[in-house]
Amino acid sequence: MNLKISELEFVVKKIGKIAIALSGGLDSSTLLAFCVDKLGVDNSIALTIRSPYMMQSETNKSESLCKKLGVKQIFVSVEISDEIKNNPSNRCYLCKKNIFSKLQQVAIEHGFSTLCDGTNFDDLSDYRPGMKAIKELGVRSPFLESNIGKTEISELAKQYSIELSPAYACLLTRLEHNQAIDKESLKRIDLAEQYLKEIGFNGVRVRLHSECARIEIQKIDFNKFCQEEIFSNVSKKMQELGFKHASLDLSGYSRGSMNKKDETIR
Repeated sequence: MNLKISELEFVVKKIGKIAIALSGGLDSSTLLAFCVDKLGVDNSIALTIRSPYMMQSETNKSESLCKKLGVKQIFVSVEISDEIKNNPSNRCYLCKKNIFSKLQQVAIEHGFSTLCDGTNFDDLSDYRPGMKAIKELGVRSPFLESNIGKTEISELAKQYSIELSPAYACLLTRLEHNQAIDKESLKRIDLAEQYLKEIGFNGVRVRLHSECARIEIQKIDFNKFCQEEIFSNVSKKMQELGFKHASLDLSGYSRGSMNKKDETIR
């Protein structure tokens, strides 16, 4: 067995009883499957946020996984709080502090004193202000503690027959900072990205600038996107969803392209 996986098993078994913050993404899904495998369904529980800024497709995936594993899943409703309603530059920190505090409370109410998330070693190289909030709350990150990154997680995911899919951050990352958040815009963005994935584009983002949808796709897909039929259908769909204008970002897909780094929250 891989030494890192052995360490992960040691970490998980030492905790003994784990509540997992399950987003539906690859990392948290794989962690849940691993915990169920090593600890059993009675010592594992999934906690999933339901919010206007969470992608419905990811929530659906989390529900399907829990049914497949036979593990209990609890949905925790979270609205857009006053402190992030204008999408401040430290939104991610404030949001993580809020939702993980709620998840910890729910975990304790159901007899689980330890909450874990899917943060992994490779996340350290990315700009992730929310990690500060997770650390402050004492949330455990077994992948990170075992020095496990994306490569090992992908291998584990294959073992548990979990679909390998791109990472999708919450929908608030599609909005400009210091602009009022409204649920209708978030819904339109979610539907727009879901449509692009349905027609064959992976690793997509639809960023909102006033009334314009700035579409990011992987550069390898540019030629496909610019085929006349696809281009026209995408343009029509964006208008149907309520965007007055739509554009293709020639820089291609880039995680966190809306970020304005705030050194005070690192």
